[in-house]
Amino acid sequence: MPRTRNPAPFLACLLLILLAGATPLAAATLDQIRTSGMFRLGYRADAKPYSYRDAGGQPAGYIVDICHEVAQKLIFDMRAPIQIAHVLVTASERFEAVSSRKVDMLCDQTTNTIPQIKSGKVRALAVTSPKRLDSLPDLPTMAES
Repeated sequence: MPRTRNPAPFLACLLLILLAGATPLAAATLDQIRTSGMFRLGYRADAKPYSYRDAGGQPAGYIVDICHEVAQKLIFDMRAPIQIAHVLVTASERFEAVSSRKVDMLCDQTTNTIPQIKSGKVRALAVTSPKRLDSLPDLPTMAES
């Protein structure tokens, strides 16, 4: 069952999906998800309150919730029996986990991901803040997407 926490209004997270800046790779990722029946969401255990393990050892946090909601929407749109798997990644390996396809989607904090986006290593889909970020003015908000 998805969590229903509402992130603080100032929280500006970027949603990253394995695209590496290329649309054909995005399609390949979605095809792989559909074929395998598994959607792998990357999360960190050490970034509370954004991404962490709860008292029961389960993934939790604002960013985990956002990833889960987006994954649920993509699964619904694919109309396929797909399960969600949470994959633990460290801060140092998280972008490699995306580019190497260890995870299909990773959500992370803005300050850590902007250089990765600007370098083209990952592609951001949206920000969760109420308005666009000055540092990434072409990136839409979730409400605009």
